[in-house]
Amino acid sequence: AWKSVIESESQRVELKSYEFIGYQPGNAVYYMRADTGPGMKQGADIGQAKGLVAGGLAKDASKDLLIRLTLDMLGVPYRYVTGYRSSNDARLALQRGEISLHAETTPAYFNIVEPSMVKSGQVIPLWYDPNYNGESFSVPKVMQGSSVPTFPEFYRRFKGGAPSGMMWDVYRTNLAIDSAMLRLIAMPPGSPQAAIDALRTAVARLNADQDYAEEAMRTIQFVPYYETGPDIDTRIRKALTVAPEIRSFVLDYIRSAAK
Repeated sequence: AWKSVIESESQRVELKSYEFIGYQPGNAVYYMRADTGPGMKQGADIGQAKGLVAGGLAKDASKDLLIRLTLDMLGVPYRYVTGYRSSNDARLALQRGEISLHAETTPAYFNIVEPSMVKSGQVIPLWYDPNYNGESFSVPKVMQGSSVPTFPEFYRRFKGGAPSGMMWDVYRTNLAIDSAMLRLIAMPPGSPQAAIDALRTAVARLNADQDYAEEAMRTIQFVPYYETGPDIDTRIRKALTVAPEIRSFVLDYIRSAAK
């Protein structure tokens, strides 16, 4: 979804022309090595970090953009290393000391990072990306009760005020598109309305299917939840409409990563 609005000229078919069935939100949790100089005991210590190295997957990847944006908004000096083939590879690089900061989806964080790396003291959690619907933030169900703050909360504590400016606008735009629509279920443009309605009804039933939830937990350690409904086309197409200045900034920001 994110690349469809930022790199629209590379799309053979405009994403907004599809018939949407549902979308699954995804949230990232950011964490860093505790032995990053001079020693990190809590998230706020990142302000004194020396030799911080942030690791990602690709210059134009949403994950990398959000890592860079959050660090730049906080004003934390860092070196950026990218090109890891997956978050698994980046996590191993962090464990080896090649990089010191990364971000992972909530399932990976709660099933891999927290039980082993956080509890052992190797890393500390920093913040996570909240849900954003284009107007307001909300706490995803999986993060309810967690002591890890949202990035807006972390920013306010760290900087003493609310975030603002173009980077903040880009951050929120990315959350409204890529984090909100991490995974999409769609049908080709012009699909029969009866088929569209049937699949939307099926996805809504799946969300309430206890057998599915139990099998999902056994298989992938989390239960995917898909947003759906008769107005989903309108919601998604509205989110996929991005101001030209946002797109221009992002393209320049991606290019600047190589410098």
